[in-house]
Amino acid sequence: MDDQWAEQLYPASYGDVRLDVLSTQDDLSRALARYKYPHREGADVEDMGGEERTTRCRLIFFPRDGQDARAAFLDFLEVVERGESQTFVHPIFGSYQAKVGQLGAAAEFGIRDTLMVDVEFVEDTADAGVFSPGAGSPVASSVDEVTAIATQVDDGLVDVNEGLVEDEQISTTVHTEAVTAVTSWEEDDTLTERDVRFAASTLTNKIASETNRLELAQDVDKYPLVQAFTSLHYAVRRAAEAFIQRTPEIIEITIVAPTPLIVIAARTYGADQADGRYQQLLELNDVRTPNRVPRGTVLKAQSPHSSARLRRPRAA
Repeated sequence: MDDQWAEQLYPASYGDVRLDVLSTQDDLSRALARYKYPHREGADVEDMGGEERTTRCRLIFFPRDGQDARAAFLDFLEVVERGESQTFVHPIFGSYQAKVGQLGAAAEFGIRDTLMVDVEFVEDTADAGVFSPGAGSPVASSVDEVTAIATQVDDGLVDVNEGLVEDEQISTTVHTEAVTAVTSWEEDDTLTERDVRFAASTLTNKIASETNRLELAQDVDKYPLVQAFTSLHYAVRRAAEAFIQRTPEIIEITIVAPTPLIVIAARTYGADQADGRYQQLLELNDVRTPNRVPRGTVLKAQSPHSSARLRRPRAA
């Protein structure tokens, strides 16, 4: 039976169970918020991030290594019934943490001693809290977390390479790049939310690309490295969100008539904050004539409702 399916199946795994996949279908939809206004056609559309990733697979269980199809399926079912998030190694697109949703099994007439299983893997990003009370800065804690996971990647590389000849050994620098990037978010006070979102997206994409380049999903012997790469992916995302939460929301103010900057500060934040906010507006904007800001000028300002600290923009 192994020979019959060997050239037709995609290898995958869920938790510590090997899977043989006949077909996959992935839902990679984006969550969009649509804002509509009276007397205006169309809508403003805001990308709110990715929906939970969903992969629907058709699996086949057949006699392998002295184990019959039913026993192999029950091993998989045992992992599913724990109800815990497991690492799902996708046969094509890398890996992610997932729980099993819909699951159905059937025996096919004409193909004896096999079970066909339709299963839905749903991405699980509800990680437990990373930062304990008193841990200090969330971003600083994120540096520690990413550094620890980078060590796991190094250990995984050592374990994988022990079984390979020198010409076949694998290497990567993506974990050290992640440590460098997350460290910079804590140390560089000029970074903006946009900078961090771009850097985090670049890193997570590279982690996925390295997973594919190193063919981690195709080799169950590389499973410890798959786990470390998955942990690194989520740690980078958590670090980015921790940074963004401490970054103030920036709004824009359009000046409709020539107005002194101190007056703009008082109108926006109240007279009691005018002096401090005046300096803040100067830091955020290139204001040539603060005594008379021209009509039509668009000023960047920290939202009055944001309590996060201001991070100074880069000098031009």
